Amino acid sequence: NRDWAERNFAPVKEADIRADGDAHLCNEDFHEFSVPSCDACGDGILMPTVVFFGGSIPVEVKDRAMELVQQAKSMLILGSSCQVFSVYRLALAARKADKDFPIALVNIGGTRVDPLATFKLEAQCGRVL
Repeated sequence: NRDWAERNFAPVKEADIRADGDAHLCNEDFHEFSVPSCDACGDGILMPTVVFFGGSIPVEVKDRAMELVQQAKSMLILGSSCQVFSVYRLALAARKADKDFPIALVNIGGTRVDPLATFKLEAQCGRVL
């Protein structure tokens, strides 16, 4: 989000902000970085329990998220553009089940869920929370 970067970083020309919001860092930024190895296998790269962009969410996580949404009385989305379908589908399912289901957003800039939102606060999550 180049507009946000221009408001919050000076000067922007020093940062290479990508379309997905990631900053491209020069290789020299990592010259002393050591990638931790996996304690379980000893040789592999330690991977956090997160899903990287383009990765797949485990089926049990996806199913449990949908269960929780079906049991919920409202939804609060913090700091996400909801561009990936795995997240967007949760808001769609909530809205489909109940056209009055409250969906609140706190985010900088537009999100895929904006048309479904009952309330949106355009702000940084850290400041709001």
